[in-house]
Amino acid sequence: MILDILTKEDFESFKKELLEEIRDLAKTEGLRPRKLLKSYEVCEILGISYGTLRKMKENGILPATKLGGEFRFDYDEIQKLTKVIKEKHNSRP
Repeated sequence: MILDILTKEDFESFKKELLEEIRDLAKTEGLRPRKLLKSYEVCEILGISYGTLRKMKENGILPATKLGGEFRFDYDEIQKLTKVIKEKHNSRP
């Protein structure tokens, strides 16, 4: 039985190569990474409290992704929501 030993440098090299391949694939496929915001960033952008953000998430108004035990919000979704809010605000007589 042959035993291969992987070093920390091996893992670092693999990680670097993998990330480069993912970036290259994203460029060729026309994909772009999603910018995910933390709750406090969304609250600052929208000018709302954390409780309001939680209710918006729970009611499906603002979709969230759970990463590492924390919810993250897609920047594009925040932009869409702010556009809708501005349009409704501007359409009032």
